[in-house]
Amino acid sequence: MNKNWQIGLCLVLVLGLVTYFFVGNSTNRSINIVQKNPTTDKQSIIAFSRSQSKIYTETFHAKQSVNFDDKTITKIIGAGPFTIGERSINIRYIAHLKAYIDMSKFTNKCVSINGDKVTVRLPSIEIEKTGFKVEEIVKNIDLLRFDFNEQELNKLISAGENDLSDNLKRYFLDNDVLNRSREEAKDFFVDFIVSLGYDEENIDVDFDRTIIESVKNTLAR
Repeated sequence: MNKNWQIGLCLVLVLGLVTYFFVGNSTNRSINIVQKNPTTDKQSIIAFSRSQSKIYTETFHAKQSVNFDDKTITKIIGAGPFTIGERSINIRYIAHLKAYIDMSKFTNKCVSINGDKVTVRLPSIEIEKTGFKVEEIVKNIDLLRFDFNEQELNKLISAGENDLSDNLKRYFLDNDVLNRSREEAKDFFVDFIVSLGYDEENIDVDFDRTIIESVKNTLAR
């Protein structure tokens, strides 16, 4: 009988301690909730953006073949001493390029926070040329015409390079480089904003839809 009484008392004490620990102390516990501060968070996003001078998103290569007929050649380098017959030239190039966002164009107006929703508008994707070379030159020269000299070739190569730059916008779109670049930049920013405590589904990252047509040549000419 004494044993049963002792066992019962132990059970009552254990249940009492468990109840006190999980129920009685629950009122003394604090729940840590991260409080969002739109003003501070906006400044954090702006500071993060400005810490990146450029965000590179894609590296790609563009091949271009430019053909100059005799009439076009004359406009570029002049007629030459003898004009009986014709000359033409085909120049094949390859340009190494990078897509990027110039973050110096990122301003306070590019970020807005409304409650739990964050909207970011990034500057447009731009492209810069990091390498350029001539792959092949094919010349067609009539018997009574002189071959191109080095100075003439250099002028034609430069003219062809300019044509390549003018066509990069079309290449940029046709090869889906623009969409891939936007997705990479979007993921980069979404990851940072999520780290501030915002849900991914409440984050909207969009872009300035202007496409920069000029190519910034980073090569020493």
